[in-house]
Amino acid sequence: MRFHCEWPQDKEKAPVWIVSAGGVDVVLQPGYLSAFVKMREIRSLGVMLDADEQALGRYDSIRSQCLEYFPEM
Repeated sequence: MRFHCEWPQDKEKAPVWIVSAGGVDVVLQPGYLSAFVKMREIRSLGVMLDADEQALGRYDSIRSQCLEYFPEM
């Protein structure tokens, strides 16, 4: 990453914080995403999934979990 931007050793000063959930089944579990949304350190949240399989269903699952926090989603 150092070639693209200066990456600090302190993760709280890093431009992004990437967490691997270990699979789509984990991400889609009720409460998984809301736990991140509720963290005071989180300023934005992104989710990356493989879109080759069940893309619309996966999006709908994520959307339904996040609507409470982001009603305009």
